[in-house]
Amino acid sequence: MQKFVNFASSLGLAAALIFLQLLALSILPYPFNQLKLPLAIVLWFLVVVGSRGALLLSLAAGFLLELFSVTPFGFGLAAFCISIVIVQFLFSRIFTNRSVPLIFLNSLIGVSVYHLLLFFCLAVYAWITGETNWLGLIFLKNAAWSIFLSAIFTTLLYVISRLFVRRLNPRFVSRQTRLL
Repeated sequence: MQKFVNFASSLGLAAALIFLQLLALSILPYPFNQLKLPLAIVLWFLVVVGSRGALLLSLAAGFLLELFSVTPFGFGLAAFCISIVIVQFLFSRIFTNRSVPLIFLNSLIGVSVYHLLLFFCLAVYAWITGETNWLGLIFLKNAAWSIFLSAIFTTLLYVISRLFVRRLNPRFVSRQTRLL
């Protein structure tokens, strides 16, 4: 029963993220509508909650993103989930300190990996089908805006949440280590 509740809550949160993404796409002006809200919030969720919840949320959000995507089905889902797995590996093995510059760097890496994987999948698709309208300077320009804005949004979300979540506050962690 607990697994069903976790999956249902992840699906509900993913649906809310997709709704926010569609709202941002339709309301915000050009450079700001390139913000990948689901990816940025899942990256933040990875820092706050941990890998298990973030991986389930990335799967649900990636699937729901595919329903509203113009790319062939599965490319965005694969890029989304693989980028979250890579960032989770970086968080757990290499960048274990949860400082603001490392959150920004990991966000840059995560969104960049997402766009590189999506570009690679679309390039293979264009090579197989001969359809070249997916690739071009517009894709790279939009990817650059998306990488920059999503990394800044994730970092700002982390800085704001650090005020409210005791686990993210460096002073709380240093007090805990002195007690041991």
